[in-house]
Amino acid sequence: MPAKNEATVTTYPDLFEKCFAYKDPERVQALGIYPYFHPLQSAPGNEVVVDGRKCIMVGSNNYLGLVDHPKVKEAAAQAALRFGSGCTGSRFLNGTLDLHLELEDRLAKFMKRPERWCSQPVSKPISAPFRLSWARATPWFGPR
Repeated sequence: MPAKNEATVTTYPDLFEKCFAYKDPERVQALGIYPYFHPLQSAPGNEVVVDGRKCIMVGSNNYLGLVDHPKVKEAAAQAALRFGSGCTGSRFLNGTLDLHLELEDRLAKFMKRPERWCSQPVSKPISAPFRLSWARATPWFGPR
C-alpha cells in the first residue's frame, strides 16, 4: 500500500493492442458461419438472391416493401437529380434540405399536429442522438 503522500499510478491495457488481439470475427469466418456482409445478387425486396440462392429477407428496413415500388423509385430519381446523392452534412449543421421540411410538414399534417417537430430547436442541449430523437418524438406520442 502506498504511503500517505505517495501517488498511486493506475495502468490500463493498451486499447489498440486489445483491438488488434480481438480475433473472434476471423474465427467465425473461418468456420463459414459469419452472418454479415453477404452481398445481395438481386434488387432488395422481400425475396433476395444470396450466394446464388433465393432467400426470404428478414433483416432489412424495408418494412413496407416500398424499396422497389415504381413511384418510390421515380421520386428518388427526381430527388437525386434535384438535390444530388447526399446532403453532405448532418441535419444539425448543413444537411437540412427543403425536401426534409416538406416531408416534416406533411407528416405533421398527417399526424394532426400543428407544426413540424424534427427541425425545431430543443430547449436544452442533449448529448446523445438517441436521447435527442426521443426528446423530439415525445411530443408526438405523448408520455406513454
